[in-house]
Amino acid sequence: MPLASLALEELSDQLSSMGLIPAERVPLFLGLPEPRPGWTQAHAMATATELAKNGLPGIPGLEVTPLPLGHAAGLHAMALAITQLESGTCEWCIVGGVDSYLDADTLDWLAEHRQLQTFTTRSAFFPGEGAAFLVLTTLEVLRARKLSSRAHIVGVGTAQESALIKTEDICLGQGLQAAIAHACADPRYRGVPIDDVYCDINGERYRSEEWGFVALANAQPFVDPTAFHAPASSWGDVGAASGPLFAILAAHTWIPGHIISAPRGPSALIWASSEGGLRGAARLHKPF
Repeated sequence: MPLASLALEELSDQLSSMGLIPAERVPLFLGLPEPRPGWTQAHAMATATELAKNGLPGIPGLEVTPLPLGHAAGLHAMALAITQLESGTCEWCIVGGVDSYLDADTLDWLAEHRQLQTFTTRSAFFPGEGAAFLVLTTLEVLRARKLSSRAHIVGVGTAQESALIKTEDICLGQGLQAAIAHACADPRYRGVPIDDVYCDINGERYRSEEWGFVALANAQPFVDPTAFHAPASSWGDVGAASGPLFAILAAHTWIPGHIISAPRGPSALIWASSEGGLRGAARLHKPF
């Protein structure tokens, strides 16, 4: 997808302006759409190969791992990157997500399943497209290089939901609850309320009801679980780009003088649900 290359070029410019060009090879975990009409496994491999080939100026090479897992792919990528960083095999990781529903075959597929928002459909969404990349590292590396961060990742969790959309099964949010529980497991933050929630609720009844069950079952950590941010209402559903874009939105609200809506506090949760059942969540905190 051209969007991925454009977003990665922007990231390269930002790194260069900070004088931050890692000397070693850098892993890139890339969230991509699940296979569907207009997007196949071959497209995923081609995108990864192109990004690895083009790389980033000043970096010997990118080790691109494609993750064609849909909406929650970027959050799964974040979990994999943290595992790499904690193992000490690298100092930096790039996490990204890219998606576009603006393909003729994809739009026909959405319309066939009554997921394409029109004047006559209900429980549907506006298709969008987007790409975003994050640079992850450890507090130790930041301190050694005297750098600041935009956000602190408290925890990331993934899980699998068995009651899928487009089936007769009733989703009670068990997979999403498990992902959120993993993301919020750090005992240092127990009792610290989650002020803001960013999610991929997009107009589909399935997603709204899933979050409703989660909020009913586990409302305690949230200041107000009904006051969530649903960016799809502004930019459309961005699929596999959701997680990284939500992280950027949350982090930008903590920048003094930002032009995005004011945060309710220093703690945020982001979550996303893939059609294939993957659920992902991450708890973020304003930098100390």
